[in-house]
Amino acid sequence: MTNRARGAAMLASAAILAGAVCTPVLAQRQDDALVHDAPRRLDAAPVEVASASLRLSGAGHAVESIPLPRPLDPVDAARIARIFALQGAGDLEQAARETARLHDRVLVPDILADRMLRSGSQARVADVTQWLRRWPDHPDAPRLKRLLVVQLHQRPANDNSPGQVVPTPTSTLPYPLAEEADPAAFILRRNRLLDRTVRERLQQGPTGARSALRLVRQTNFPDPLYAAMLRAEIARTQFAQGETGDALRTAMAASAGSDGRIGLAGFVAGLAAWRTGDRAGATRRFEQASRAKLTAPGITAGAAFWAARGHAAAGDAAEARGWLREAAAYNHTFYGLLASHLLETPDADPAAAAPRVLGEADVEAVAAMPAGRSAFALLQVGQPARAEATLRAMRGNAPLRGAVARVAYAAGLTALATQIETTLPAPGGAGGADVERIHSRLPRLQPRHGFTVDPALVYALARVESNFDNRAVSGAGAHGLMQVMPVTARFMQDQGSPARHRGGNLANPAVNLELGQDYVIYLAGQDGVRSDLIRLLASYNAGPNALASWHMDSEGGDPLLFIESLPNSETRDFVHRTLAWLWVYAARMQRPSPSLDTLAQGGWPRFDEEQHTPRLTPVALPH
Repeated sequence: MTNRARGAAMLASAAILAGAVCTPVLAQRQDDALVHDAPRRLDAAPVEVASASLRLSGAGHAVESIPLPRPLDPVDAARIARIFALQGAGDLEQAARETARLHDRVLVPDILADRMLRSGSQARVADVTQWLRRWPDHPDAPRLKRLLVVQLHQRPANDNSPGQVVPTPTSTLPYPLAEEADPAAFILRRNRLLDRTVRERLQQGPTGARSALRLVRQTNFPDPLYAAMLRAEIARTQFAQGETGDALRTAMAASAGSDGRIGLAGFVAGLAAWRTGDRAGATRRFEQASRAKLTAPGITAGAAFWAARGHAAAGDAAEARGWLREAAAYNHTFYGLLASHLLETPDADPAAAAPRVLGEADVEAVAAMPAGRSAFALLQVGQPARAEATLRAMRGNAPLRGAVARVAYAAGLTALATQIETTLPAPGGAGGADVERIHSRLPRLQPRHGFTVDPALVYALARVESNFDNRAVSGAGAHGLMQVMPVTARFMQDQGSPARHRGGNLANPAVNLELGQDYVIYLAGQDGVRSDLIRLLASYNAGPNALASWHMDSEGGDPLLFIESLPNSETRDFVHRTLAWLWVYAARMQRPSPSLDTLAQGGWPRFDEEQHTPRLTPVALPH
C-alpha cells in the first residue's frame, strides 16, 4: 500500500473513531451506541445458528446440540469477514470503505483495533488515543496501550531512505494456540516482504541461510529487535540444518542484538552448545533464555527444562529440581507437562473440571450482555481468538461465570473454559471430579468400526489437526477431524481400510476417524518409522517422503534433541502439541502414558507401547 493510500485509510479510521462517518445509520446513533449496541432480540432479524459443539452418536454421526446465536444479519456478517480479510492482506483503505458501509456497528471497536495493531507504528497516535478513550475496557485496550507507549518512546518508522524497512501489517497468532501467544508478536514491527524473502532463502539450505543473514546485515532496521528476531529465526533453521557452529554464532549475535530480551535466541544458542558437548555453556544460555521477556511460553518452559537437564548432568539435583519447577509453571506446554511428571506433582489437567451441559439459559444470559453479543458476532465472522478474548473479559462477572465457561467450551475455546471452571465450586461439593465430570468436556469420537489406535492418541490428533471441527478443510486440501488428504483416503482404501467409501465424505466423523487411525497404523509400520512415536507423528504431519528426505540421525540417542532438530518448524510444533495432548487425554481417560514415562526417563517413546496399554477396552466416553 502506498503512503497516500495508508494515510487515507488512517483518516477513515479516525473519522469512525470520531463518529463522523456519513452513513444514514451511523448518523442517527449516539456515541455510546458505537461502544456497544444495545442487545437486540435474537429473533428480531434473520439470524443464523450453528451447532454449539460437536457431539456424535454411537455410530459416529453428528447430533444437533444447543445452537449458538449468529446475531449479525448475513450481509453485515459477510462484510465484516471481508473487512478482517482485507486488513490481514494489508488493504486498509478498502477495509475502511467497507467499514463505513456497516449497519450493525457492534464489531467496530474490534475492526479498528485490528487495523491499528496491524498498522503498528503507522497508526496515528491521535487515533490510538481516541480509541482508548472510547473503549478503555475492550480486550484490545492493553495491546493498544503498549502500542501507544512504543509510539511515544521509540523512534517512529518514518525514514524511508534506501534500505529502510517499513513495517507492514502482520497476521494474528493462529487459533487455537492462544496459550502460545508470543509477547514479541505484539511489539515487533515486521515487514511482510522481508519476512517472506528470508523464509524463501532459508528453504535453500545452508547457503540460503547465509544469504538470509547477508540480507539482514544489509538492511537498515528502524527497530533493532526486529533484526534480532530475524537472526534468531535464521539460527533456529541453521540448527535444524545441522550447521551447529553457524547456529551458535547467529544465535549469540541475535541475543546480543536484543539485549537478551528475545528468548528464542538464547534457546537456540543453548541447543547448539548442548549439541557440541558444552553442557555448562548450554545451561547458562538456557537460564538466560528462560528469563527473557519477549518469549513464547513454550520456549520459556523449554529453556527452563533444558537448564534442569544441564544441572542434572552436572550432578546438581537440587538446582535441577528448581528449574523443573520453573518449567512446570507452564503446565499447558510440552515441556511443562514433562517437568510436572518428573516432579511427581502434576498440575491440574488443562482440560479437566468440566462444566455441566450447555443450556438455553446459558446462551441467553451471555447474549443479553453487550460483550456477549460481540463474542457471538466474532464467532459468526470467523474470529475465534477475538471471541475468546471477549469472553475472557466477561469472567469477572461472577453470576455469569459458569454460563461463560459453558459457552466457551461449546464454541471450542477449551482452554478458556477450563481456566474459568477451575474457579467454580465443584458439583456435589469439594473434590467432585468423578468420571462423568472428567469426560463431559470431550466430544464423542467413534470410528466407524471402533478404535484400533489408543483413543487418547486419536483424540490428541483430532485436537491438534482440526480442534474437533469435522468441517475443517486446510489450504492443502486436508479434510475433517484427522485432516485426511483425499489421496491418502484413496490409498488407505486400496490398502484394505474398513472405511471403504470410494469418494466418500471425509467430513463424516466416523469415516474420517477410521481412515485417520488406519493411516497411523500404516505409518507405524514403515521402515523409516518402525513404531517410533516421534517419527510417526513427524511423518503424519510432514508426510513419509519428507521424513525420509531429512536423513536425520538420532542426535546421539537423545529424543528431545532429535525433536528440536526436526527441520520443519511446523512439524516440531506438531510433535510437541500432539504429545502434550496425548498425555492430557490419557490422564482424563485414566489410562497409562507410556510415552510420557519413557520421555521423562530419556528414552524413545514407541507407538507399539501405546498400543499395548489397555486402550481397546471400553472407554468411558460421554453420551
